[in-house]
Amino acid sequence: MNKMNKTKACLEITLEQARKWYEGGNEDLKKLALTAFSEEVLVPSLGEILESEKDWDVLFLPLGISEQTKSLICLQIVANYLNNGWNKTESNSGYFLGRGSSLSGKTETDIKGVYVVMHQNVKYPGVVYFRTVADVQKAVKILGKKLLPLFE
Repeated sequence: MNKMNKTKACLEITLEQARKWYEGGNEDLKKLALTAFSEEVLVPSLGEILESEKDWDVLFLPLGISEQTKSLICLQIVANYLNNGWNKTESNSGYFLGRGSSLSGKTETDIKGVYVVMHQNVKYPGVVYFRTVADVQKAVKILGKKLLPLFE
């Protein structure tokens, strides 16, 4: 047997680098990241996302704002973070959360009855768009129950 097959090495990786590998699309690097950190650690929390955003116009939500509006704002903040500069236009595809039995081409999420849906070559005001289905799924993991008021 070849000596190279028996050679072992240790790898040090920062959380920041592991997150890049996890998000990067390369399955081998994603597996390496998951050997160093759990998926719960690799997916940033809402608090970490809020801390990473430096250019806030509004730091506090007004008193009396509805839970639905709070959820929508949180969803938009997470979308901005995950989209990393990407914006939905009339000439590209974007993915969003929806609820309904007549949605076509839908992908399930961790929230029962809530799906990832696609808009192609259209852009509607007020819809929080994501660049990929995977990014919508990550947003659902990050926000969890905070999204429920949007679908009540």
